[in-house]
Amino acid sequence: MNIKYLARDWYSTTIEVVEVERETESSVWVNGSRRKRSGGRDRYFDEWKDAHEWLIELAQRKLDDAKVALQRAQGRMGNIKGMKPPELNPTKGTN
Repeated sequence: MNIKYLARDWYSTTIEVVEVERETESSVWVNGSRRKRSGGRDRYFDEWKDAHEWLIELAQRKLDDAKVALQRAQGRMGNIKGMKPPELNPTKGTN
């Protein structure tokens, strides 16, 4: 049996030590069940440091996305705060 490191990024972020019974380029077998080596938010790595680096990359992407979303929201807020009511001209449009 080989040892792999299962990095998970779900509700909580973890790295678990897993015994793999068999592996191919795209799959691993754990407790008799075939699993994708990298599927969604689960990924199997040969080294703990590689699993850790992958989780850091994911977290950095999420942080970068949040910063962009914050900038957009701040811009929108500025536009809304800068709004002025329309000027009403009661004589306009009447003959």
